[in-house]
Amino acid sequence: MSWDRIIRFVLSLPQGVNVVVPKTIPLPENAKPTLGEAGILSFGRVRDWEITLPDGKRIHIVELGDRYLVHWDSVSPLEDPLGHLMKDSPKWYELIKSILTVIKNRFF
Repeated sequence: MSWDRIIRFVLSLPQGVNVVVPKTIPLPENAKPTLGEAGILSFGRVRDWEITLPDGKRIHIVELGDRYLVHWDSVSPLEDPLGHLMKDSPKWYELIKSILTVIKNRFF
């Protein structure tokens, strides 16, 4: 199985749906380190990788000990961090917005 085939399959699924890929398939050469969930949500993660696509989407590869979890996002956080939060991680966007509102109301 090739990464081209995996990527085509992943792109046929809804945004954010993970596909399990065995680590016996080496990462593609164009995968670069990227940002992923932090803290407790990162339990078991080794590293996050991405392949930025020409249309601005990205393939997000979450490296675990024995496998990869692969899904696509609308926006790469390396290209547009705020756009990524708003479109692909709305729960984090809303949390950050709420925290900033509390800080603003309390201290300013």
